[in-house]
Amino acid sequence: MSGATEYQIINKNIRDLLDTMSSKIINVVRIDSGNSLEHELKKCEIAYNLLKQGRTIITEAKLKNGKKPDILVLDLNNPIAYEIMKSESMKSIHKKEEEYLGIRIIPIKCD
Repeated sequence: MSGATEYQIINKNIRDLLDTMSSKIINVVRIDSGNSLEHELKKCEIAYNLLKQGRTIITEAKLKNGKKPDILVLDLNNPIAYEIMKSESMKSIHKKEEEYLGIRIIPIKCD
């Protein structure tokens, strides 16, 4: 997709990756009360830093296959998912790599 504007890239990623019936509120941190407070605070910290860098993000977005990355960076030709690891193992992250429609995952440890 050479020469595409940031807006075109974002829209393409939304069309290609996200469930058509789910909410697509961008640049807002959605809280999942099923996660630990530490997990949600780490998600907020990462989202804040990404927004400060000028990135366009979506949190807790439902992919076409029903999976939900913690944070998805939408303004890249090859989107990136950030996954917060509180009690999760790397084995779980590797499984998600197979399920996240080719999206590269950056695991983030959470204390």
